[in-house]
Amino acid sequence: MQPLAINNKSNGYITDSSGPEEKHTKPFAEYSILAPEPALTIPKLSRRLNRLVQLAADFSIIWDLGCDHGKAGMALAINNVSREVHCIDCSRHVIARLQSLQLPINLTATCMDAASVKIHNCKDELVILAGMGSHTANKIIDGILAETGDFQASFLISLHRNHDDTVAHLAGRYGFNTTQHSEIEEKKYTYRFNLMSHQHSH
Repeated sequence: MQPLAINNKSNGYITDSSGPEEKHTKPFAEYSILAPEPALTIPKLSRRLNRLVQLAADFSIIWDLGCDHGKAGMALAINNVSREVHCIDCSRHVIARLQSLQLPINLTATCMDAASVKIHNCKDELVILAGMGSHTANKIIDGILAETGDFQASFLISLHRNHDDTVAHLAGRYGFNTTQHSEIEEKKYTYRFNLMSHQHSH
């Protein structure tokens, strides 16, 4: 059971069930009712996804491109209700499965080509590219940044194939620098993470 506020924006106060003729003078914040609402639970994350979530924690607008199961995006949305999280994938099946779940209200799940995403380009905005190859990641980067000037958003890169190629692509073509780098071992595989921001954005 979670508290659910009830209010009347027309007068700033709440009228109880005794009828509209009896106006109560307590403000909204002093009234609440308990309504049945399924609890949102943070998905169980692998070590790799936990590291992604940790590195993304300081950002308030997050794009998880090629989101797959959406677990990282869901965890980021649930951990901070003021955060805006967008899960994007080109697979209709993936997005339909996500949309069938009880998603946090601050999370959107959209089926589209990630290269056509229009980011806000803010300093507190992060684009996550993880679990894909560098060819796909570089195409997405070019699509996002081709018409964007004065790069403000940051990128979090963690690729399965040719990770260094995409890091070099962001650095060489667009002037991004690595601000944080880490590696973890999971199931005998090494995962690498580069958090990158534009050299003139700070």
